[in-house]
Amino acid sequence: MQARRRLIKNAAGESAVTYAMIMDEASLDKDVSKRVVEETLKAEGVRYRPARRKIYLTKKDAQVRKAWAQRMIRRPARYWAEEVHAFMDNKSWPLPLTAKQRGRVRAQKISGHLRLPSEGTEQGFTRPRTSHSFVGLPSINVCAAVAKDRVALWHECGPKWNGGVAAEVYKGPLCKALRRAWGVREGYQIDEDGDRRGWQSKKSITAKSEVGIRAITLPPRAP
Repeated sequence: MQARRRLIKNAAGESAVTYAMIMDEASLDKDVSKRVVEETLKAEGVRYRPARRKIYLTKKDAQVRKAWAQRMIRRPARYWAEEVHAFMDNKSWPLPLTAKQRGRVRAQKISGHLRLPSEGTEQGFTRPRTSHSFVGLPSINVCAAVAKDRVALWHECGPKWNGGVAAEVYKGPLCKALRRAWGVREGYQIDEDGDRRGWQSKKSITAKSEVGIRAITLPPRAP
């Protein structure tokens, strides 16, 4: 088990580790067959399974996230409730307009079927690939902000997302939402992610400065 974990960590997800590689790494005292090793590992719960998908995180990303968390954890709960005036993020939602498009969206939500092993590739028993199924399917980009435990902003940003659109959100809908929730102030503080194309673009930074918005920027690939 130690040899298996050591090999997988060293491979860093770039290559598969085989039973033969584990046997060589373990340097077993006895001469055993690969079948014995395979059955023994299976008895411990080890078998080939699909890799779980997660956001790619480099060592540098992890270091930045940890340093950010160590700074922020010192701040009291009161700070996040009273001195951060909005938590905001964007989400792109599929917008099916026809019966065919709605069917493709529903097909993505099916996790399995009552079927025989031999029926796995038959039509009706398969699940379309996400990367191909949504080609040509329109979507809607929504900017949302939460303030005082309520949704303070729910704004549709249009089909394109860039620094210009983000700047308009700061100077228009977001600024109005902050004033409704907290009253007219000299400045507001918000929490947002590190989106370079929109929130962290030059146009957005300029717009935030003009309306008195300061941002706490989450580190790259923050959960």
